[in-house]
Amino acid sequence: VLTSWIAMMPGTLLYAYLGHVAGAAIGVRRERTAAEWVLLAVGLLTTLVVTAYITRLARSRLAAEQPQG
Repeated sequence: VLTSWIAMMPGTLLYAYLGHVAGAAIGVRRERTAAEWVLLAVGLLTTLVVTAYITRLARSRLAAEQPQG
């Protein structure tokens, strides 16, 4: 159960982050500062990198479990 939760976390965070960014992009409440835009970009980049890393790790582990032949 814990492993499943950890494995689903990057996708869940990505969807939550994309919802936040979309809401911020269409909202007209106030202008964002440069620091806020940098943090949003860093958050998106981090989510994408972690997702790619976990995907690669899972594929390599699955390949190691496959019978050779």
